[in-house]
Amino acid sequence: MTTIPLTFISPPLTQNQVRRMHYQTEAKLKRTIIAATVTSIRRAKTAPVEGPVEVVLHYRPGTRRRFDSDGLAPSLKCFLDALVDTKVLPDDSWQYVPFSGVRIHEPNPNIPAAMWLEIQEN
Repeated sequence: MTTIPLTFISPPLTQNQVRRMHYQTEAKLKRTIIAATVTSIRRAKTAPVEGPVEVVLHYRPGTRRRFDSDGLAPSLKCFLDALVDTKVLPDDSWQYVPFSGVRIHEPNPNIPAAMWLEIQEN
């Protein structure tokens, strides 16, 4: 299993935020997230994988604010695109990523908010 810390953005981009954005603002923000994710992937020295893999976005919020795991799909999509851009994954289609998802962890007041990706080869 490969773990990639994502220290650049918290909280992650949500579906509710995207719904309220102008499409050009959304595109610019997604490009920024992808670029920051590429940097995180390179810092983690993530090796390419052949697939199939499971990719899980883990998020531990800093507050008890409620989050729907499916609401974080726009962030997960950006992270998958960055994995393809860095050639960690050949593609993010079902042949290479048959499962991707989000897991939200309970906040801990003694630990700051955090996000990370886990890639598990099948």
